Amino acid sequence: VIKFNKDSKIDWKKNYYSKSDKKNSPILFLATENKDLFVADTNANYYLLNKKNGNLKWKKKHTSSFNSQVKIKNGKAVIVDMENNLRCFSIINGKNLWSVPTELTVVTSQKKQSIIIVNNLVIFSNSVGDITAVDFDSGEIIWQTPTRALGFGKNKSKGNYHVGQKELELEITWIPEMQPELIHFVDKHGHQGWRIKVTHQK
Repeated sequence: VIKFNKDSKIDWKKNYYSKSDKKNSPILFLATENKDLFVADTNANYYLLNKKNGNLKWKKKHTSSFNSQVKIKNGKAVIVDMENNLRCFSIINGKNLWSVPTELTVVTSQKKQSIIIVNNLVIFSNSVGDITAVDFDSGEIIWQTPTRALGFGKNKSKGNYHVGQKELELEITWIPEMQPELIHFVDKHGHQGWRIKVTHQK
């Protein structure tokens, strides 16, 4: 992990990985809050650094690799693991505060999953294509929209999902190999607005 200053010079450079970890060339997912830098990776490690000097505050090992964006709010980090579970960790000590299991696919997807926080909702995608909203404090599922129910079942193992936010409107993009489509959710309750099919340019 490297921190650059505003002049593009290195402030600090830290490596908290063993030789065996380095051989796997882990991908890191980062998020910050105040003085803290939360790091998770594809080797199932997650840890907290002091953002000012890079010193390690704590480091833990999860049961599964991580494969999503990281979002932090009020001292809690949320991230999706390779088993399609949304995990919420305390950035104070790394404790797993709650988890939300979703459907696990037979074929493991390498696509990075998306997460956004809208007010007190955590909305995330999984490798199946389900879009799930949960309460940030408790982890209780508020709503879930399977994209297969929206007509995307044929290419579910070959697609890519992205969850984006514009104010309180949500956009869910489904990009399979043959049928790209953009879905617009008009509110935080998961109500569908419009759908647009995107044609391929040759």
